[in-house]
Amino acid sequence: MQLTLFPVLNIPENQLARQDDPETSKAGAKSVALRAGSQRAKLLLAFMDGFDRFPMSDEYAAKAAQLYTVPNCGWWKRCSDLRKLGLIVPVGKVVSQTTGEEVMVSEITEAGIVLALHLLGY
Repeated sequence: MQLTLFPVLNIPENQLARQDDPETSKAGAKSVALRAGSQRAKLLLAFMDGFDRFPMSDEYAAKAAQLYTVPNCGWWKRCSDLRKLGLIVPVGKVVSQTTGEEVMVSEITEAGIVLALHLLGY
């Protein structure tokens, strides 16, 4: 099953890349829009899976969604997308086991739960 948030959210083309990004970045953003949507969906479902247990760092969610080691996958950008869309929200900080640096943790919102259930066919 191919999961995607792209058709459901229909992110405007002008939001796929920053305005000050080079034209090559803007072109690349268009070409990966569907893949990015699928990655957002997988990450949202990872946050949904953990919603009643604990908030997650972006890194943890990427590992849970099996995106952490995917070449050229900008999972941190996709988590940022989910926050911008109000589907997950930051709720605190933890120390990353990978980097030893303090990182934000987020949890799924009610809107995120509704969309995740939609993606799951409910």
